[in-house]
Amino acid sequence: MTRLHLAKTPGDGPFAARPALHARIVQQHLAALGLIQWGEVSGRFDAVTEAAVARFQARSSLPVDGVAGGRTSDRLLGVGSVMDAA
Repeated sequence: MTRLHLAKTPGDGPFAARPALHARIVQQHLAALGLIQWGEVSGRFDAVTEAAVARFQARSSLPVDGVAGGRTSDRLLGVGSVMDAA
């Protein structure tokens, strides 16, 4: 079964109540990076998305589990990138 962890704790985080929105945003970022095709953006966290997240994690030196939560989402969505650049 494919997992999607939206935040560090259940009911926490900006996408906790809208998993399809989170999946779509993750997929759009993965597509922009060339890790999935734009036609694969569906709003469903499927096996294609999980594999792409795992590839992103590997090339970003993150623990590879295929789950788009916590540090993976932060890195993928650019959270903290302004602070990192300073």
